[in-house]
Amino acid sequence: VLDRAIAGTRSSCVEERRAVQLAEKRLRDAENRLRLTGMYCRQIEKESLDYKSAIHGLLNAIEVEIPNACAGLDRMVASLERYVALAPPEMRTTPRENVESTAVQPYALPPVEEEKTDAPTRDEDKAESQETGE
Repeated sequence: VLDRAIAGTRSSCVEERRAVQLAEKRLRDAENRLRLTGMYCRQIEKESLDYKSAIHGLLNAIEVEIPNACAGLDRMVASLERYVALAPPEMRTTPRENVESTAVQPYALPPVEEEKTDAPTRDEDKAESQETGE
């Protein structure tokens, strides 16, 4: 059709209708592609937001919690190194004497005092009878 228009000859009505139908078909294909592209763009954006929200916890752990845990461990290591660097206390005695003096000794209980009653006991009765000569 375009070739004939350039050449200056007129095309037939049938050819023009075919050309219009072909152009309309291409237009429908382009509109369908535009619609699908818009739909896919929205779907990709939704999936991207879902992905970002899903990995937010992981990002927080990587960016915040792991460095905080490392800093805490560094502080613990430094504290333990300072503790290990302390000199042991001076010992006044030989190690053998020190062990014996710190050994657990049995606990001595105080003597139990018996309660005195007004009634004489058997031992007291015997003692009185011997004193009186009976």
